[in-house]
Amino acid sequence: MSTEYFVGIDVSKDTLDVCVYPTQDAFRVPNSPDGLDELIKRLKAIEPRLIVFEATGGYETLAVSSLAAAGLAVVVVNPRQIRDFAKSIGRLAKTDVIDAAVIARFASAVRPELRPVKDSPSQELTGLVTRRRQIVDMMMSEIKNGKLKGLIARSADFYGPHNAKSMLQETVFKNLKKGKRPNWMIDADKLHSFTYTPDAAKAVAVLGNTPDTWNQVWHMPTSAEKLTARQIIDLFNKEMGTAKKVQVLPLWMLKLLGLFIPILREMPEMMYQNDRDYFFDSSKFNNRFSFTPTSYAQGVKKTVAAG
Repeated sequence: MSTEYFVGIDVSKDTLDVCVYPTQDAFRVPNSPDGLDELIKRLKAIEPRLIVFEATGGYETLAVSSLAAAGLAVVVVNPRQIRDFAKSIGRLAKTDVIDAAVIARFASAVRPELRPVKDSPSQELTGLVTRRRQIVDMMMSEIKNGKLKGLIARSADFYGPHNAKSMLQETVFKNLKKGKRPNWMIDADKLHSFTYTPDAAKAVAVLGNTPDTWNQVWHMPTSAEKLTARQIIDLFNKEMGTAKKVQVLPLWMLKLLGLFIPILREMPEMMYQNDRDYFFDSSKFNNRFSFTPTSYAQGVKKTVAAG
């Protein structure tokens, strides 16, 4: 008789602590698209009967959507159910790892009924997440079969000189040049990474000419400075000699503006990057090639100077 596996996942803003019952295997992944890619790969390998999340006020939404889109059985339960279950088995200590273990035991013992994942703004990500994963899976499968040589190069939101497709430049730099207030979406006080396009161009050239980097996923070099969107907008204000306060657009307004402004039309499905901290880690590339990404102050300075 084959073993049935049940998974408990304790969610925080930055990480997902995972425990598998009955093996008690435990591990942690980032609460990010790349972390979810790793999580889905590991969970598909064991085909769990059920995966249970404790509702955390929204931090679980992207993970739940992604796992459901990958065809995994996922349910979100009320935290009170987990607390009551923990008391019943005498597990009162609390750490992220212990919480995940308790949730996994709850999944096995209670087996809460599967329900359709509730609609939310992040549900709009499902199609995007699925398409991206399908492309990655197809490419890595061809590489594994020896039919293709390649690599995956990922970037954060981008900006740089003469970059007409940058959301940062479209909503901040261009507005300031016109004497208007800069715009941002959802929350300007969350951390937000941006990749400087000249750095990304150099990185792609280096990777393409370094055979031992192929068949891997790489993050393009991006400053490790942890600045909020508001702080980066302040850099533009300082460099341009302006003092315009940022105007923050709620999601409903963004959808409305998308009817008239093409570049905003596809933005709602990406707003998971704006309603929480979005930090892009390129340390793998930086360490491999001893590369120092351009600082935000220098990148903004060069972008503004280019006009």
